[in-house]
Amino acid sequence: MTIPSTGQGTGDMVVNTWHFRTADLTDATLDFITGQVAGFYTAIKQNYPSGILFSQATAKWYNLADPKPRPPIRETLLGTTGTGVGTSAPSEIAVCVSYYAVRTPGLDPKRSRGRIYVGPFAMTSVGGPQVGAQVISDLIGAAGTLLTTSNGATWKWVVWSQAQADDPQGTTFPDQTVIGGWVDNAWDTQRRRGLDPTSRTTFGAPSAQVLPAS
Repeated sequence: MTIPSTGQGTGDMVVNTWHFRTADLTDATLDFITGQVAGFYTAIKQNYPSGILFSQATAKWYNLADPKPRPPIRETLLGTTGTGVGTSAPSEIAVCVSYYAVRTPGLDPKRSRGRIYVGPFAMTSVGGPQVGAQVISDLIGAAGTLLTTSNGATWKWVVWSQAQADDPQGTTFPDQTVIGGWVDNAWDTQRRRGLDPTSRTTFGAPSAQVLPAS
């Protein structure tokens, strides 16, 4: 899932990867799931800055059972509308939405957990050194709605473990059904979302230059 911004640079884009399990790969089913993901972002849209272009958000679907390199099996607009609100805080600022499946005995617990990083945030949503209660409430509400819908459907929101998929001795499936998650109040950092510098201000003597050997 990719949401562009007015900057249009690769680092300016919001990119999140979601995993779902379904035996039905028809356009109708994939579009329905896409709509549920769109609902997640619609519910938290007020926390993004105005430069994030939700109306241009796109979803690419991949079948992880296909051999690599995998072409997308479907590409479509995500279905969100409008933009965020207000000016942007530093674009690297993010909040981690963590989720998990049932722990499996003998399996590294990290393979039963997943996460997405939400951001960048509008200045109005970054009010202090810790994530505010309203931001957390928005994220928990959006994730909870997605989980509730998934629980009542023929498709499931899952944790995908590439390590488990690549493990020849693996005794469990690499996709495990999400049963819950959390959002803590510590800000995270996504450096790949940082903007490139547009100026450089110096102090002191000019830096020495190494001359080429004659």
